[in-house]
Amino acid sequence: MQLVLLGLLILACGGGADDTDPYSTGGDTGTSGTGSIEPMEGEWLSDRYSMVRDPCGVYNPSLPGDYFPESFDVFPGEAEDTFEMDGGGFTFECTVTGNGYGCATVESTLPVGYGMSATFVFQTTVTGVFQAEDRMIAKPNLDITCNGVDCGGVPAEFPCEMVLDVEASATGM
Repeated sequence: MQLVLLGLLILACGGGADDTDPYSTGGDTGTSGTGSIEPMEGEWLSDRYSMVRDPCGVYNPSLPGDYFPESFDVFPGEAEDTFEMDGGGFTFECTVTGNGYGCATVESTLPVGYGMSATFVFQTTVTGVFQAEDRMIAKPNLDITCNGVDCGGVPAEFPCEMVLDVEASATGM
């Protein structure tokens, strides 16, 4: 009876990792000496993009590489438990903790288009988890502003935030 009550108390208080949450960092499956997963070095491909939130109305599903690279290279970082993702004009410097990781913010720009004199400015921060050394889920969080004389004509209120889910896998190359 006491074990059942203890189990219910742990669940009620949010104890333990949620196996259905892809961003859960519980249950370390790491391979390095520090208990962190070491991502496979080499080329990776973004297999699937999905929109989590886009109140800005900026996301163009036919151009997902504008927000996170469609293909990128992974290299070990200078320090232990770090790596870099480099591709599509982006370079993310990341730190691994267990099976989770977080990357420093990167700034990029994208012309609004439609003959408008305006540019979207993205401050992109990526967090995510490794499902294995050759599989990751990335969650790019883009804080978006608009620069230019025609920003008032863009049908969005700035600043705004766009969030994606991206599944990526190493190609073994």
